[in-house]
Amino acid sequence: VPSEAQDELEAQEVAQAFQSLSDPLDEEEARDLLFSRFRGIFRNMRKQIERCEEFIKNNRGAGRSEEEAR
Repeated sequence: VPSEAQDELEAQEVAQAFQSLSDPLDEEEARDLLFSRFRGIFRNMRKQIERCEEFIKNNRGAGRSEEEAR
């Protein structure tokens, strides 16, 4: 499950991507930089989702007796 620290890091990355747009870059460079950072953020989100799915799969029967799990 993504932690608050991970959420904060992702929010900072997005903020930095927008902040970099105010730098003297041409429009194409700024767009490429922004999309590159967003790709990284979404890749990280995909990994977090996969970890959550794996956690759920591995803990589906946690807290139940073997008979209840059947």
